[in-house]
This record gives sequence, C-alpha cells and structure tokens, in this order.
Amino acid sequence: MRTIEITGAPYERCGQSSIVETSRGNPLEFFGRNIFLQSFLALLFLFISAIPSFADLKTVNADLGSKTGRISNFISGVSDGPAYDAKSYLPLKEAKFKLVEVMIWLSNPEQGRFPARNDARELERNIQTAKKQIRSIIDIGAEPLVFMVSSRRPDDLTRYQEQVKGIVGELRSSVRESGRDLLIFRFGNEPESRHFWQGTRQEFFDTYRAWATAVKSVSSAYLVEAPGFISATNKRFLDNYYDSVNEFSIEFLEFCKRNRVPLDIFTFHFYGTDLSNLAKEVAVVKKELEKYPGLSPAFGVPKVGVDEWNIYVFGLQVGKYVDVFDTAETAAHNVAAMIDMARNGAWLGVRFGATNVAPPNKPDGMDGMPPGGDRPPPPGGPPGGFGGPGPGPQMGGGAPKGAGDFLMVKLDRTPKPSYYAFSAFNELLSTPELFAINAEKGIRAIAGKSPDGRQINIVLSFYDEAMAEAALKKSLGEYSFFPNKTLSSDVRLKLKNIAKTDIVEIKRFVVNDRSTTASPVEARTVSQKDGEISLEFRAETPSVMLIQLRLR
Repeated sequence: MRTIEITGAPYERCGQSSIVETSRGNPLEFFGRNIFLQSFLALLFLFISAIPSFADLKTVNADLGSKTGRISNFISGVSDGPAYDAKSYLPLKEAKFKLVEVMIWLSNPEQGRFPARNDARELERNIQTAKKQIRSIIDIGAEPLVFMVSSRRPDDLTRYQEQVKGIVGELRSSVRESGRDLLIFRFGNEPESRHFWQGTRQEFFDTYRAWATAVKSVSSAYLVEAPGFISATNKRFLDNYYDSVNEFSIEFLEFCKRNRVPLDIFTFHFYGTDLSNLAKEVAVVKKELEKYPGLSPAFGVPKVGVDEWNIYVFGLQVGKYVDVFDTAETAAHNVAAMIDMARNGAWLGVRFGATNVAPPNKPDGMDGMPPGGDRPPPPGGPPGGFGGPGPGPQMGGGAPKGAGDFLMVKLDRTPKPSYYAFSAFNELLSTPELFAINAEKGIRAIAGKSPDGRQINIVLSFYDEAMAEAALKKSLGEYSFFPNKTLSSDVRLKLKNIAKTDIVEIKRFVVNDRSTTASPVEARTVSQKDGEISLEFRAETPSVMLIQLRLR
C-alpha cells in the first residue's frame, strides 16, 4: 500500500506571504489565539495521515513477446562545454554515452547574453578546440554532433558556403586520422529569439539553405539537423496543451520543401517540470513531419529531435546556484523525459549540461572553477555508480554565480544523481529491441531486450510533476507552504512471454538522493512459471530504478 513520508521541519517560511507573519506581535501568540488556524491544520494533518489507507499497490506490466520498435543510440545525448576539458570524457565513457554535442560559433550576436566573437582569430581558436573535443568523443566510442551557430545572414552567401565547407572538411580530415568519419551536423539555435538570431525569418531560411548545401557537398551521408526552435508548437491559452505546429515551423518546412533543401532531423527545445507537454509536442511534431516524406535524403520523413532540454535552463538566469540540479528530482525528471521522448517517436535528444567543468575563459587543459562566488558547491556524494567514476581532486573555492549547477557532476567532479540516472538509462542501448510495458500514473517505464533475447533491461522513473515543481521553486528561492516530501509505494512488476529457461538472474539498482552506488539493492535468481515472473519491491518518488534480467 502506498504511504506518504514527510520529512523536514513542520513548515517552511513563506516570506511575507506566510500566514503566521501577517499579524503584528509574536507569531506563536497569534497561532495560539487563532482557533480557526489550529482547526484547519489539525484537519489537514488528519487528511494527510489518512492517505495511505486509500492507496493501492502500483503495478507495471511488461510483455516480452510484443515488440514496439528500437531505441535510438542518440536519444540520450549531452552537450559538451565551450572549452576543452580532457577529464570530462572518462565519466561519459563510463556512463556509456553514445552522442556528445560540440559547438562552433560561426558568428555570435552583438546583443544579448553573449559577447561578439566574430573575428577570424576567435573562430580559429573555436575550431581547434572543437577538433580536440571531437577526437576525445571518438576515443570514448561516442558520436560527435557538430553544432554550428550563425547569428545573422552573411553578406555573401557564396563565401559563407565556402567557409562552412572548409570548416567541415578540416574537421573531417582530423577525424579520419582515427579511421572514423563524422555523421551529424546541427544548424541554428532558437531563431525566434533576438539573443541568437538577428534578422528576418527569410534570412534565417536563406542562411540555413547555404549551410546545409555546404555540409552535404562534403559528404551526402552527413545528416543535417535544424533549427533548434524554443518551441515548435502552439500552446492554447490556460490549458497548456501543445496542439499544433506553429507558423514559424510550418514556414521553415515549406521553405525546405519548395526549394528542395535537405533536412534530416527537425529539432526544438523543451524546459519544464510538466513532461506531459514534452510528450505532446514530440507527438504533434512527428505527425506534422509525416506531411514531408521526401525532405530527408537519409530517412525520407525527417526524424524528430529535442536538441536542448532539461528541468530548467540554469542558474545564470537567477544569479545563484540552483540546488535542484543536485537532487533526485532532476534525475527522475531527466529519465522520465527520455522515456517520454523515446516512446513518442523522438530519434535524438541532447540534455543541456554534461560533465565538462572547464570554464570558457580558461586556457585548454585547466580545469575547475575559480574561487569566489556567492556560495560553495554542495557537498560531495558517494563515489562510483553503475561503473561510474569516483570524485576527482577537490578544486576548492566556491562556485561562481550560476556556474556548473546544470552539469551532471559538481565542480569537484563528484557525480550527481542525474549522472547515475543516465548511467542506468544508457544500459538500454545494449538491449535496443523495445517491447510493450505499461505502468500506473507516477511511473514512467521503458524496457528492452538484447538481440539474442538473453538480456533484459527495464528502467523505471518515479517522477511527480507537482513535487518537482515545488522543489524547483524552493531551489530558486520561492518557499512553499508545505515541506518537502517523499512518496513511498509498493510496486509489482509482472513480466510475461519470457523465453523458456530454468533460471533468471535479477539485479535491481536504485538512484535517489541517498543511494547512487554501483552495488545493486537486490540480486537474486528466480524461476519463471509458464513464461511469467512477478517481482515486488518498495520504491520512492523521486527516484530512478534499473532492473536487469539475465536468462540462463
């Protein structure tokens, strides 16, 4: 039966909006005299205490005989930092990442949050840094995604094409030294915003056409993706439902169709705690792309990509370190997002924030952040986790405002719960054949089988949108009336149509705010009966769980 555990102090301070601070004098005296308030809180306590008696056992049902498709290697990518950090790639390798994005600014906006970097020397430094990043990404067995950004239409598009061809050719030559080649190139970043695009929509379209043509001229096998919209859909007033593709998206797709401009992956961004909206947006965009069957030379119908996403943007927007990134709230959100994207047809996903802690203003090879800032990074957690690295050397000093909070490691390189959660999810990449799995509300579930059918990985995210929103608000400095809480549930996992075998080895791993180690919380063998197995365990929200089954 589900129970609710409430931790922390009985009440959080609510600033000037707090009930107990609305009267003059001692707040405790006011509370003592206010019979209505006492009665209300007593009834509220009784209501919360009674909730467990009405909760039922949660169930998850998996059918190993019902295939639903394959998971893409590129659904759980991450973005690398603007500077080269050699130590950031071992954690990515240990966590089995298969896609890492690197950025090259062809031109930066002169207004907005980024300084102008349009001179040839800066571009050359950018290219050389990208070459080192790409080589390191290939060395860990991952695919580089080359992200090229232009902030305005060049005066001479022909010269621009030659510049792009030259950069792509130089990157390709560098990669071929290792016997590999590149594959995915991205253009554009949030062209709806003046921070990133300073021109008209038509100018953006013309610049993309020149860029895509240049990339494909180097190799027709290269995949081109664009345009990284803030949102690709319309949002109805009040009900927050992403119901149709927006005008900018349609204009872009029609331009590509009319002018025979290649587009292999259509992409947009998503931030927020309510992941039902992410699932809706992916589904709506996928349906719209089916109207353009010849747009992609590689796939016919362009694939859907979410090439920037997370629970929130980052602390630079609020001028403080955002603690929610260091918690199981973000870990559960991140895995739930990938499950929703994968199950609704997304082919590519790039989480904003990886493991690169080198700041952009430091020379290559220097790591860590400078001392100072408004607060130190949070204390480190336990080392290891699904084969992951332990904490690196202590860098000392505090975190600059907003620096590194969105990363999957702390500034001393200690992994956060989100890192271990990705490590768990990435086990699915070795069992890519997805099969049907259904879970009750509050549980996201995805499961896959290896090609030989002997290995099964099941990933569960116990995620509650309302709890995540409350945690985020508190992290940003807004205090909720209710204290933080953890929901605990009994869960029954039923699997059917298991291959005939005598013994099934089971290992279960948990990622939450207390447990992020490589050791399983449960390891045992069971016997299947008539091709079925039933497992029962305790789970809490927020958390992530990996269940591995090996058929002997």
